[in-house]
Amino acid sequence: MHHQFFTDEEMRFAGAQDFRVTFFPSYALATFLCMSIPIAFVAGLIFTPNVGWLVMLSTTTMYLLYEFMHACCHIEENWFVRRMPFVNTIRRHHTAHHNQSIMMERNMNLTFPIMDWLFGTSDLNRSLLGHIFNGYDTRFVKTDMRKTSKTPDGRPTISVQTAVPGE
Repeated sequence: MHHQFFTDEEMRFAGAQDFRVTFFPSYALATFLCMSIPIAFVAGLIFTPNVGWLVMLSTTTMYLLYEFMHACCHIEENWFVRRMPFVNTIRRHHTAHHNQSIMMERNMNLTFPIMDWLFGTSDLNRSLLGHIFNGYDTRFVKTDMRKTSKTPDGRPTISVQTAVPGE
């Protein structure tokens, strides 16, 4: 639902009612914590109890960081999101992900674009540091990406590159 609600042309919240399609439900934090308890328990047994607590802290921090960064992607332009390194990178990265012609294959990682760089799913042709500190720069966007055309209802049809006339 989120990807039909926000597009690369309109990414911003119109009001508080839009929060329901952007953020996880309020019980999600407790759910993620409960899911991490078995892993934390095993880590605590194998190593030390502090490692188990570190697993719990890491789970909570990653969840909260994800929600914060996702909110930064959908709020109105302001001095913080425009000038804060990495936040401005994630905004461009996430906006590109909402482009329906590339969203199924590009810019899958919201919080850190590192995995997109590593797995080659980024829409940028840059080094790792270039990915992290790209900001709003569009000079390095790949031009050879496979794209899908859009139907009137937004569903992708066939790949534009694989459609060969006369075949």
